[in-house]
Amino acid sequence: MASGRRKNYPSVQEVGDGNAGESCLQSIEYDSSKKYAQRALEVAKEMVEDCKAGGAALGVYMYENIEDVFAESNNFENKEALWKHRYVVGGVSNQAWIMNQNDEQFYCPLTAFSAIQFKTDLHSGNEYDGLSDYQIYGRRAGGTFMPSKFLLDLYMQEDGTLDPRYHEFFQTSWTCNKDKGQSWSESQVKQFDKNLESPEISAMEIDPKTGELVRKYTKFLFGEKALEFIRPGDEGYAEKAGDKKNTKILYTDYKDLYGEDYRVIMNYHRDYDDTDVVSPWLNFYPSLAKHNSSHYYLNNLGKKRLGNLNATFMMRTPEVFLIAAEADIYVNGGANAMQYINMVRERAGAKPLSGAATVETVLDERARELCGEYVRFYDLKRTGKLTDAYLKSKNPDVGQYFVNGKHEVRPFPQSFLENLEDGGVYYQNPGY
Repeated sequence: MASGRRKNYPSVQEVGDGNAGESCLQSIEYDSSKKYAQRALEVAKEMVEDCKAGGAALGVYMYENIEDVFAESNNFENKEALWKHRYVVGGVSNQAWIMNQNDEQFYCPLTAFSAIQFKTDLHSGNEYDGLSDYQIYGRRAGGTFMPSKFLLDLYMQEDGTLDPRYHEFFQTSWTCNKDKGQSWSESQVKQFDKNLESPEISAMEIDPKTGELVRKYTKFLFGEKALEFIRPGDEGYAEKAGDKKNTKILYTDYKDLYGEDYRVIMNYHRDYDDTDVVSPWLNFYPSLAKHNSSHYYLNNLGKKRLGNLNATFMMRTPEVFLIAAEADIYVNGGANAMQYINMVRERAGAKPLSGAATVETVLDERARELCGEYVRFYDLKRTGKLTDAYLKSKNPDVGQYFVNGKHEVRPFPQSFLENLEDGGVYYQNPGY
């Protein structure tokens, strides 16, 4: 699927066909005749066949290796992106330095652990001398979106191994980025429920100046692994989880963060002082890396005026395969759906699925492949699953706030409505 020629930019037909397939499929909730599903299948099949032929006619392409898809070196001229939006330097007025902000949405708030900072001024005395953390790939902190347990569980395969896309799409470990390093402290040992007496945390030593016995804490050097999110399926998970209170590295355990009821665990019993506290693990979770960037335009570093120049991918080739799978279920009862799904999985290095594909099968695969690419709302709406009952069963922390009959659509901005007759009261969607 990755052989053959390729133009630097997708053709107009390629972009149009991709959008046509997406649009026709989205109409399925209104189209009892399934004629648009038939059209979605036709368009998607044409593009799938072109991809398999090396893009000979339409230039449709899918990387052979999942590692290449979101490699920053492939961002500007990404061969798999059917449609992408590029950003260019546009001056200094009207906040023109604000560009691609997708990366800012998916980082986790790492700085609750003192070995990690978000350094907006310049590093010195190490390999990143003269750079801010904006310009270092994977070093941002302080995002908004935390992955749900339901999503993370989708990456667990039937044989107990993890779908390779989990570690390819999510950043799960971080190094100390304090220029002079950072030691454990009594307060952080307590906060993160470490064993103070562990030799990896601290030891009692004779102070050479006073001759007194004092406690000396172990220190993370710049660039040394300091934090890791661990989960079942990870290599060495049982050993790391079993010894997490004694290790120098701060391990955040999936089982301490997510409950069996699919909710985030908000409280934690701290053994250090036998106290129930707000969970200290809420700041550390798998950070979606698809939008990570080090390609920043520096307008004014002192005022934190920097712009991410990386392109945003609006649609990628694997979505076409999954459109074909879903449309085939509507049109043919799914006779060929699983083969389209498994083509996407094969490229990812995931185990093939067997049996008959259902809409739920497609939705799960779309979640694995397209998470963080802003399609889930439309996927659930199209398939009739954008309901409080479904959301409460999969992501109850969100589902508890969903109101049937209201949240299936979004509000018109008030600033827009104010320019209409009577303040636009007749045009606002119900419930807003």
